[in-house]
Amino acid sequence: MVTIVRYDGRRIVLQTMLVCTSLYVLSAPQTKPFRLLGVYHHELSHAALALATDKGVMAVTVALPNEGGSFESTEPTGLIVGLAGYLGSMAVGCLWLVGSTRRMTGVIAALVTFLASVGACFLPLDHGAATCAVLMVVLSAAVLLGAWLWSALGALLLRAVGTFLCLHALFDFLSDARTRGSDIDQFAAALGVPSAVCAVLYFGALLAFAAAATVRSVRGDLRPGPFYFRPSAFGSTIVEPKRLWVRK
Repeated sequence: MVTIVRYDGRRIVLQTMLVCTSLYVLSAPQTKPFRLLGVYHHELSHAALALATDKGVMAVTVALPNEGGSFESTEPTGLIVGLAGYLGSMAVGCLWLVGSTRRMTGVIAALVTFLASVGACFLPLDHGAATCAVLMVVLSAAVLLGAWLWSALGALLLRAVGTFLCLHALFDFLSDARTRGSDIDQFAAALGVPSAVCAVLYFGALLAFAAAATVRSVRGDLRPGPFYFRPSAFGSTIVEPKRLWVRK
């Protein structure tokens, strides 16, 4: 059986541009407020898993000055909740990124984020976290509207936000891994393995998720949905994605 693997050149160019833009946002001092969206998803992932394990949430904060955040629970949450921040943020990013080319995945990604952010508004959030929650509600609603009004807008938002969240999760992990007493250090101590080994394995898993989502987002879809970037929407003709190789 032969499986034809197609890659869309337009998606590759667009994805490269968004990666470069996201790297700029992650490094430039002027774009610090935008980086709080990644912090918000990190802390909200802690809170979501704490609630799922019957733990109360005392506070979720996102602070602009030190570009950080915190999560406080009513009782000890354990190491699993402590490690949920990176994976949760990466999962949301991957879902949005893959959703830019698949209609149902895109709708699910936007709907889950919309409901989670609306629900977060009922948690004890500080001003920074509440602002991020409202912004994600607006972005998710825009994606859902784009599914019916203009597919290119929904696809662009999904791809841009997904790319940024994936990269932020990776850089956030690298930054925290250099800090003594981080979640990784505590997890490694509980397992009885060196922190460096635990960090490499965890970062490898995050990198694998991000790479898989990125590769899937640039593959041509033989049955494109409304989130497919149609060149005709910009006044040009539709060109079938080129076949790069055949995999047996």
